[in-house]
Amino acid sequence: MNLPGVEDRPRPSPPIGAIALAVLAALLTLPVMAGLHDAGRSDAAGNAINDAFVALLSIALWIVLAGLLLIAFINGRMPGFAAPGALVLVPLAGTAPSS
Repeated sequence: MNLPGVEDRPRPSPPIGAIALAVLAALLTLPVMAGLHDAGRSDAAGNAINDAFVALLSIALWIVLAGLLLIAFINGRMPGFAAPGALVLVPLAGTAPSS
């Protein structure tokens, strides 16, 4: 049984941007975890460089994850109650590592 007009509707495009951001987030997570694993195992200068790289990569990871959240919100795949919570929790998650 074919529904009328089903063939007329275009197929939704695959979420290429979301997939790319998810892969980028996974790739950014690996060096962050490696840097956190090696924290404190060097002299003072080495620890400072390690901390700087971890901080920069964490900021990039936070931006990528916020982009994924924005894509979910724009495409309408996010429940209505999650948007206000995300509006509060995403900035808090960005400031949590600095405290």
